[in-house]
Amino acid sequence: MPSYLHNVIQVKPLSNYCLWVSFDDGTSGEADFSEWKPFPGVLAPLAQPEVFSQVSIHPEHTTLMWPTSDPIDIDPAWLYCRANKLPLPQWT
Repeated sequence: MPSYLHNVIQVKPLSNYCLWVSFDDGTSGEADFSEWKPFPGVLAPLAQPEVFSQVSIHPEHTTLMWPTSDPIDIDPAWLYCRANKLPLPQWT
């Protein structure tokens, strides 16, 4: 089974709740977060474009994070699959 756990090395906010993400294995791609709208629960602040655009890379976990009152970070396997247009793995 291929590894879906890669460190994010660069992120750039795009329009319409999309991000351009680069990984340590040399791959990169667009991750579309618009499917999460309306953003539920702890993700609700991301519905504001000015908050969504404040994305950064978590210094310890090397995945995406946002500086909200309840810090938000994203599952790196989900992010890698979305950005590289791969099916999500079926964890058993």
